Amino acid sequence: MRHVGIVPLLACLLVSFLAGPASGQSDEEIDRLVARGERFVTRGQWSRARPLLERAHAADAEDREVEDKLLLCQWATGQWDDLEKLSARRLEREPRSVAILVERVEILRDLGRHDDALDLVERFQGVEKGGFWLESWRALLLTERGRLEEAAKIHEALVDRAKEVIVREAADLVGLARAYRSYPHGGDYAEEALVSAIKKDPDFLAAYVELAGVFSLQKESPIDVKKEFNRALERRPNWPDYLVGIAASADLRLGMAEGEKREYTSRALEVNPRHPDALFLLGARRLGDGQWKKAEENFEAGLAVNPGHRDCLSGFAAAAFFTGRTAEYEARRAAVFARDPKFGRFHQILADTLNDRRRWREAFEQMKVAVEVNPKNPRLWDDLARYALYIGEEEVGRDALKKADDLVHYGTVWRNNMAMVMDLLAKEYETVPTEHFALKLHRDDRAVLEPMFTRSVERSWAEFVERYGFEPSSPIVFDVFQRSKDFSVRTMGVRGLPALGVCFGTTVAMDAPRARRAGTYNWEATSHHEIAHVFTLQLSRGRVPRWLTEGISSWEEVRREASWGRDMETELHDAYMNDELLGVLEFDAAFTTPRIGYAYYQGGLCAEWLEKTFGIEKVVAMLKLYATDVGTERVISQVLKIDAEEFDRRFRDFVAERLAPLRRMPNWSDASMERFRAAIEAGRDVTENRIRLAWAYEQRNLTFDADATLAPIVKEGVSDPRIDLMGGRRAVAGKRFEVAREKLEGAVKAGLEDVDLYITLAHLDERDGKSDSALGWWEKAAAAHPWYAEPGASPFLAIARLKKAGGDLEGWAHWTRVFCDLVDIAVPPRQELLAYHLSRDDKEAALAIHRELELVVPLDPALRIARAKLLLEMDDKDAARLQFLSAVALKPKPPVEIEARLALGKLYVELGDPDEASYHFARVVELDSENEEARRALRELDDMESHRER
Repeated sequence: MRHVGIVPLLACLLVSFLAGPASGQSDEEIDRLVARGERFVTRGQWSRARPLLERAHAADAEDREVEDKLLLCQWATGQWDDLEKLSARRLEREPRSVAILVERVEILRDLGRHDDALDLVERFQGVEKGGFWLESWRALLLTERGRLEEAAKIHEALVDRAKEVIVREAADLVGLARAYRSYPHGGDYAEEALVSAIKKDPDFLAAYVELAGVFSLQKESPIDVKKEFNRALERRPNWPDYLVGIAASADLRLGMAEGEKREYTSRALEVNPRHPDALFLLGARRLGDGQWKKAEENFEAGLAVNPGHRDCLSGFAAAAFFTGRTAEYEARRAAVFARDPKFGRFHQILADTLNDRRRWREAFEQMKVAVEVNPKNPRLWDDLARYALYIGEEEVGRDALKKADDLVHYGTVWRNNMAMVMDLLAKEYETVPTEHFALKLHRDDRAVLEPMFTRSVERSWAEFVERYGFEPSSPIVFDVFQRSKDFSVRTMGVRGLPALGVCFGTTVAMDAPRARRAGTYNWEATSHHEIAHVFTLQLSRGRVPRWLTEGISSWEEVRREASWGRDMETELHDAYMNDELLGVLEFDAAFTTPRIGYAYYQGGLCAEWLEKTFGIEKVVAMLKLYATDVGTERVISQVLKIDAEEFDRRFRDFVAERLAPLRRMPNWSDASMERFRAAIEAGRDVTENRIRLAWAYEQRNLTFDADATLAPIVKEGVSDPRIDLMGGRRAVAGKRFEVAREKLEGAVKAGLEDVDLYITLAHLDERDGKSDSALGWWEKAAAAHPWYAEPGASPFLAIARLKKAGGDLEGWAHWTRVFCDLVDIAVPPRQELLAYHLSRDDKEAALAIHRELELVVPLDPALRIARAKLLLEMDDKDAARLQFLSAVALKPKPPVEIEARLALGKLYVELGDPDEASYHFARVVELDSENEEARRALRELDDMESHRER
């Protein structure tokens, strides 16, 4: 064997290395990798770009453009170890580059290595001392370690330096803006500097982030915050920091953008599942939902990346606080303040969770500590004001608003709105004391609302005291707002809250009747609901989970009047059939999702089931045990003697029994469709699952998919009434009515029971003038869905209409009453029933309907007068007098006012009060100088007065 010498061998190896990449890939292949990677980067597909760029970088470590993009991919996707090593190599290679130094500093900061980052900045000698961009980072790092005075000196020096030199570079303009932002009134200057930075270099993305910060903290403009982050996202799509920025900005809308917050948090975690800020937001939401273990998992994941992450440390401490681990709470609190002694946000985070858990008094106490820790943070003063005003500490709240305003002269949206509404309450609302409430009513509405509300709130109070065996602390501050936007501001600080009322345990705020369109709002149902919260919140010291307090309040509405309930049996049936009933341990989370309306409804059913199954005493025992800081699992176990799984199973049985009369085809969810597909693929119950899947497609108007799903079983000769139903629906849509009738009637004959099927056949018969058979279908529909409350499609009103057309007025009245017993705001049907009862001289029935109408249209003067006349016929003169006075207080048009005042004048004559009588007759004459009836009455009263004087 011949041996090759060592030198020639090394030469060959060297030639091989220089000739091509070590990976054996050609330049063309590398170019393709880079091109694909860059395309993915441009689209924000960071995880797809990263492996391509890693391969390209391994092949050519000197390609700076590839390395830049690889670093972004690692940063975006949370490859923290690789990112830290790469940034260190980059700085070692270019030790005098400010951009790479700041990049390294920012990465170290993300990893919680503030001291290393600060040391790096302070040792850097590559630029003239005092560079704005670098110095601003030094100040930021000092600030985040609680060294506020040192940071302030740096900012002051930067502002002074800007008076001597022209700041031109985008980075330095951003550094200067940071310095301006540290001043209480520097927002305008910061904004101006940042706008200049963006003009100078639109790709310097830190400028957009800082500008979003100005709008978030200095000016509090949520729309502008989102706008700036979106401008950054246009240049760097799907960048997790920007997505988190939008998610966090949702908090500026105080619960009005929870859907958006969820969306952007999820998007950030899809890109980087190890993003500490996003993990904190997810964990904080789970804290609010009472999901302590899941929240801790999120915080732990965030701290695994950044052990010094102050928000995650604070969240972990909050979880310990809520689960009674006092020593751990204190240790975690100490760890936070060892890093940053001025981190008042620690107590703000705890207060936020206390707020989510309805413990407002404790949230208030936490914010008092927060402003002591950092009295220069206006956001902390804002939150102190918020919680103070929630619990009726109005003097403290106003003082906190002023302190926040002194620190930042921009009145934030929340602060301006809240100051406005508190001034409004002071100037235009009058306090009406009752035994247990301090009612605040608008001065223009007081005369009408006072007798209604004083009677109503005390009735509710008495009912609950007897039922729960508990007397809450009182008086309860009870604000009744004339305008819905004022109620929304009093509650959330912003307009647009869709709720009708809110309870904070010792205070209640709600819409007055005038705040909503007439005929759409039952004010007493809202009042009764909120007062029930007073009892459950105070009895549990605010520890009651949301599903139970909202559930009890919803059940108390239904207990008082069945028509006050939410008619959501269809949604309940869908949840039951799709196996999507809310489990007791996950229940609270639904209240911050699009299922919130359903969560209220199921909560009410759950409270009803608890009481009917275990007794009101057990419900009270649950509330009392919650007051001792015991969690739901232990409460269920100790009070009900079952576990959470058994709780859910037995509640599901209750739902099944409740839904027993209901006959309808369910709306299958996307998750159910996935189950059907999996079953078909596995060969399980194929025919049934194909029909269900086809029906789900049909509901989504995906007829091609429905047909394709059914084709194999139709080919086999399978017949099923649900297939006929689908064909009938399509025939109706195509106006092939005879075909539709044939298929739908065939489905019925084959045994299919479905309310919508019956309704469709009823419409077909009515179209053809077959009233008798239509009535039969409507009656079947009514039996198939005893809770069908949609006014435009209700079988009950359809039956009533046909009964009336056939001359059966008693039948019409019965079915109209059935509908009214389901729908509290059904005003026109009640007015028709009122006329019917009056025509039959059934005064008691007519008066009962008047009382129902007062809950929905209490500001109708004509109805007030009609009720007063009825009361006179029933010889209840005092009650009639109050109704006439309410009609007058509503300031009706002259003809109506004249009618009311004439009646009042006559009534006061009968009651022996000529002075009051003459007053009302005189007012009639003022309105109508030719009114002979009033003029004659005044002359007669004058004659009587003259006779008495003689």
